[in-house]
This record gives sequence, structure tokens and C-alpha cells, in this order.
Amino acid sequence: MHERLREGSELHSHTDWPSKMRLRANALFLVTIVCGTILVVLLSIVLSSGPAQPEEVSSVMYFALCLGDGDGGEQYFGRNGTPESEDCSFYLNVNNTRRSIMAMQNLNQRYSYILYDECARSTVPLKALDAIARLASFKPIPGGTFNQTSAIGEFARHGTERDRLVYYFPCKYSYRQPYMQPISKLLGVNGARENTTFYEH
Repeated sequence: MHERLREGSELHSHTDWPSKMRLRANALFLVTIVCGTILVVLLSIVLSSGPAQPEEVSSVMYFALCLGDGDGGEQYFGRNGTPESEDCSFYLNVNNTRRSIMAMQNLNQRYSYILYDECARSTVPLKALDAIARLASFKPIPGGTFNQTSAIGEFARHGTERDRLVYYFPCKYSYRQPYMQPISKLLGVNGARENTTFYEH
């Protein structure tokens, strides 16, 4: 009797062994599939959340503002709370610039400022709302001297043929002074002559 039970137990054990192996193989296969699926999901998340592509900007509009125009004409306060001159002043040019950018803020372009007196320096190109906010930080230098060619030269260095320059003549500009000849030469760089708008007082 004991012999018969032992033989039956051994037979049952030999019969279960392939089943156990199949179960283990199936479990290993499922684990492999799950791990592979998780890896694919993680890779897709990493790739989709990679560094954002820089937004392509079609052009930059530069505004050249003379810092030496702070003492020209009697000033009054405009709608934006900044003083303007009825004739010509730094603040009048600033407010005209603000209104221009507000009118163009939906265009695909950036805005930069060229601030000039004896020397010129330009800001990095900014989005419309950032450019409007930046205007509030600019202050004139009363009685300062100016060099117009420095502003044009700054645009020639940084501008491209797609960019535009809005150039405000200094309030103290004299047409008897020999400025236009060197400016005309500089405007030949990068096709700047066709891309420049002059604002005269």
C-alpha cells in the first residue's frame, strides 16, 4: 500500500514538473512584456518633454532713441503718466514707441532699443509686452551730446536684412551739420537704407 502511494506521489510529481516550468516561463514572459511596456512609456515621456524648440522669429524692429533729448521744450504729462514735450522730447519719442509696439504686438517679431548719446548700445530683442514694460526704465540725460552715426552703426552690427530700424532724430539736430553723409554710408550695410524709418521733429 505504501509502495503504491509512493509510486503515485512520484508519478504526480513528475507530471507537475512540466506544468510548473510552463507557469514560470509564462510569468517570466509577462514580466518581460510589462517591463518593456514601462520602458517604452518612459522613453516617450522623456523624448516628448525634451528641450523646447526655440520659437522662430521673423524679424526684429529696432527703435533708436537719443538720450540727450531730456531738456527740450516745455513738458506736460500724457495718458501714461510720463512727461511729454509738445514739440520734441525723449518722453514724446518713448510714448510714440509704446503706441507703435502696442499696435503691432500680434505680429511675429521682436523689439529692441538702441539708446544713443556719444555711444550707442542696444537691448536684446524682446517680446511686445516685455518691450513695452522695458520702456519705463529708460531715462534721458539732459544736456547730453550725441553721435548719430553710433546709433546707425549699432543697427548695422546687429540688424539683418529682415530687420527694421525706426530712427528718432535728436531734438537738437541741425540740418546744417554734416551728419547725413556718414549716415548714408552706414545705411548701405545689410540693406539698412531700405529698412530704416526716420522720425524728424
